[in-house]
Amino acid sequence: MVILKPINLLIVEDCFELANVYQGYLIHKNYKVTHIDNGASALISIEKVLPDVLLLDLVLPDIGGHEILEYLSEKKLPIPVVVMTAHGSVKTAVKAMQPGASDFLTKPFDAKRLDITLRNVLKHQTLQLYSLRVKAVLEKKFVQKLFIITVHVKKNHLSRLIAQQYQKI
Repeated sequence: MVILKPINLLIVEDCFELANVYQGYLIHKNYKVTHIDNGASALISIEKVLPDVLLLDLVLPDIGGHEILEYLSEKKLPIPVVVMTAHGSVKTAVKAMQPGASDFLTKPFDAKRLDITLRNVLKHQTLQLYSLRVKAVLEKKFVQKLFIITVHVKKNHLSRLIAQQYQKI
């Protein structure tokens, strides 16, 4: 039997009632949920422990969600972020996706929508990490083959030089 470690989910939401609803949606899923109600505390928490996924409200009482997204992007922190807002529009979604949000939810949303969205962003993250690993392996093999070819070419060149020198004798 395989036991999966819980997925660390950080919810940054200033409305406690909504945060409780979202936690309730995920109670029987494999998430370890932490709730923070403001942007400054969220940044401190992220600096201490990187969550596996971030559920981020765009409108917070202190630091806005867009600023948090920009901070994550500047620091190159590999955290998939699902942005949520009650003020949903295509313009808002595009603005959130530009600095690196993985997906966008318009409030209110139901348990099924949240579950599907979180699974999709985590699956995408897993595929990205796998792709990076494959790329690293291929690059390593390429460098090794390039080294072997270089050694072979230098060896052939050296053999030709020795043959030329031998013919002069």
